[in-house]
Amino acid sequence: MLVGAEVVLGLFLSYIFYRSLCAIIGHYRIVNILKKFPGPKSHWLLGNLHQLASPKEFLKSYHSFSLKFPRKFLLWYGPLTPVLSVSHPETIRAVIKAKTIKDGPAYQYFIAYRFLNEWVGPGLLTENGKRWSRNRRLITPAFHFDVLKPYVHIYNEALDILTEKWSNPDRLHKPLDTFYDASLCTLDVITRCAFSVEFDCQRENVKHPYINAVRTITKLVTERPFNIFYHSDWIYSITSAGRKFYSNVQLTHEFTENVIRKRQGELSSSHDDGSKMKKHLDFLDVLLKATYENGEGLSLLEIRNEVDTFLFAGHDTSSSALSSTLYCIARYTEHQDKIRSEVDKILACKEEIEWKDLPELKHTSLCIKEAMRLYTTVPIIERTLERDVEIDGKILAAGSQIAIAGFMLHRNPDVWDDPEKYDPLRFLPENCGSRHPYAYIPFSAGSRNCIGQNFAINFLKVAVAKLVYRYYFTVDMKNNLTFTAPLVLKLHGHDIYIKERNN
Repeated sequence: MLVGAEVVLGLFLSYIFYRSLCAIIGHYRIVNILKKFPGPKSHWLLGNLHQLASPKEFLKSYHSFSLKFPRKFLLWYGPLTPVLSVSHPETIRAVIKAKTIKDGPAYQYFIAYRFLNEWVGPGLLTENGKRWSRNRRLITPAFHFDVLKPYVHIYNEALDILTEKWSNPDRLHKPLDTFYDASLCTLDVITRCAFSVEFDCQRENVKHPYINAVRTITKLVTERPFNIFYHSDWIYSITSAGRKFYSNVQLTHEFTENVIRKRQGELSSSHDDGSKMKKHLDFLDVLLKATYENGEGLSLLEIRNEVDTFLFAGHDTSSSALSSTLYCIARYTEHQDKIRSEVDKILACKEEIEWKDLPELKHTSLCIKEAMRLYTTVPIIERTLERDVEIDGKILAAGSQIAIAGFMLHRNPDVWDDPEKYDPLRFLPENCGSRHPYAYIPFSAGSRNCIGQNFAINFLKVAVAKLVYRYYFTVDMKNNLTFTAPLVLKLHGHDIYIKERNN
């Protein structure tokens, strides 16, 4: 018996040694290839982390690197983790068309998606492989036009609450925190579209525990990457920030699960007697009704993960895009006037923008697209190569970490004429024909593009149109414009003021 146990232990240790040796050899191959790429000088221990050490320095440093290396460059996240940043359409196409997975060591240092796992779990944002493909197919119907149509009424209602706040005499002569107000507005919209719950969060000003928890989690996840000690889950769990994070995650999970169970009961009752009808299908309805080929539905945990993912992915991203667009049209008022002109025609005899009106918001759409080019909502998207890929004549090894730098791509002078200029006319059909298909990717591209991009664009059109219809926007540049990142872009250094129109 003792000899048998020794044999088993020996085989186990041999297996561990073999796997460790393979991992070391594989990592050495990755590093040996990647270190041939150019990049900024790195510290022997910190790599380039000290140059990306705060939310305000992250994009500033990253952008300066991309100007020096406009196609691609190598960054080191510590002494052992090289990440190749790509910011040219051809290079990005090679990465996106390759078989890639969204996981890996870069998450530990980069855009903090690993830190989201405790909240959103393995949903569409972080899942990989067959499970991701299966769930993507099941969830796609939630963003079909027939499902999105009724949401336009919800957008209008949420914007009416926002304008009610802004039209308060105490607010009219003070600078607006457009990101904060847009954040509450998008939370209002997304919670109603996700599970038909009205928190009244715009009026209540973040008093509901669930809304407060979501905002707290988002803030903590954004801050965590910049404290290297917080990268350890154990260390983070014993800090005040970590305890706050985990307690708020637990609160959101309990709330979401209660909503799911309640809706399951309602759907069961509705199926029995057909008496309960809703005005629209929400995201949760679609998830509860979705079934695999074998007839099985999503588990409670899978549904919770996807609802939380939808909430996170659509919340601050939409806030960022809306506040950036308002900044642009406040600064370049000739485009604000053109938006106002087309909206005046639509709202001449009614108070709501309808689904059929969205295609008529042509200049509004151009302004949103150009704002999302200059101020890319998610500045960096990461990928891990699942197989060897050729990029610019070099073979990158499977397992290599790639950063698709959308913010840098959209400002690359080799790709865009006068890239720092705000020019919505770039997106007129006649100006897009010769553009590289991977030159503009605000919602990523390929099979893992943003599933909710039509939802987001529709909301932004309604929001910009209704706000410009109601107000004149001006901007006071207090300081040079700065950005915080890496998770979601936020603009700083300016004050936006409004003046109510006499409609």
